Amino acid sequence: MLELKIKERQAAILTSTIEHYISTGEPVGSKSLLSISDLGVSAATIRNELAELEVLGYLDHIHTSSGRIPTNKGYRYYVNCLLASPLHGDNEWNAVLANHVTSIQSKYESLGEVLSEISILLADVMDSAAVAVVFPRQEEELSRLVAAGHSRLLKCREFMDVSKAQRVLETLEQTDHLAKQLTCWLSDRKQVIIGEENTEENLKECSLVLAPMFLGKDSGGLAIVGPTRMNYRKLIPMLRLLSGHIERHVLTGRN
Repeated sequence: MLELKIKERQAAILTSTIEHYISTGEPVGSKSLLSISDLGVSAATIRNELAELEVLGYLDHIHTSSGRIPTNKGYRYYVNCLLASPLHGDNEWNAVLANHVTSIQSKYESLGEVLSEISILLADVMDSAAVAVVFPRQEEELSRLVAAGHSRLLKCREFMDVSKAQRVLETLEQTDHLAKQLTCWLSDRKQVIIGEENTEENLKECSLVLAPMFLGKDSGGLAIVGPTRMNYRKLIPMLRLLSGHIERHVLTGRN
């Protein structure tokens, strides 16, 4: 792919820019990168590379005098690099998630109750909107979807615009339609959907991180929905850990 041909130094600068922007939500300039990153180059070199990355479509800037922000293409390059390398979840969080899942397993019997509690747990841990879906292998049976944490999206500066936030929330509340869409994405082995890649018009300013689950006679998955400025490095492995714990501890034997 063309985006994989950027220079190693440009890739390092792009990664630092994206991670700083994810952390702060503020456009990133050469002085900021020089102070926070060990890039081993001058501010002038960083400025030149930022300008080149903008020409290539990985970065953009809102105002002429402001720093850069990632484009969807920039995020896609960044996420592809993450997915191509081993992602290790935090050991402490791994233990916390395992304990929560075991607790849910001991309290609830029905699959619907388990999914509901898992979606709440996911929203709390990830501090974002969360969705859990199960789609039976028998086509005549309907998919089941539960969601939680919608209001958490309102805390994101990207959704301070009421009309924009309303469109996203309305889409998340259309559970039957969303269940079908998630089923398609998971069946296509999608792991991360970024911005304009979304086939849902009202989610084109969002990203989704997905993880499949294999539940005996059924299949399913978990999804986190948030702004494109989400912490992919943290969320991708954490979602994988949680789906793995669910497969092993919660839904074992529910065939």
